[in-house]
Amino acid sequence: MAAIDQLPEELADPLLVFEGGKDFPSHVILTERKDSNGKPILVALHLQKREGRLFVNRIASAYGKDKVQSLLGWVEEGRLRYQSNRSPAQVRLIGLQLPQSGTPAQGQSRILPEVPAKGKGLIES
Repeated sequence: MAAIDQLPEELADPLLVFEGGKDFPSHVILTERKDSNGKPILVALHLQKREGRLFVNRIASAYGKDKVQSLLGWVEEGRLRYQSNRSPAQVRLIGLQLPQSGTPAQGQSRILPEVPAKGKGLIES
């Protein structure tokens, strides 16, 4: 339960952010937190989802990822959109070794091109 309570802080400072599906704007976020089985928590975030008259960023799911090495396929597909300054050291701690090519340069902006302007999105600079 503590991991759920800390999701807002984790979403504000994620380890990795991947582009989600192609049907609507979304991201898959790798957090630093682990579930009760010690697996790193992934969060699926739907961006600008219409809820009545409002547009919201909605957490679609959050779960412990069994095989973090499968995320390398997403990197190779070019879906990696953000890598925190704590990476790659933190990412290696959860068992994922990212390749040097295809990853964003350290210290890049924390605002992702697909995320709405500051104040409207979940990830801000």
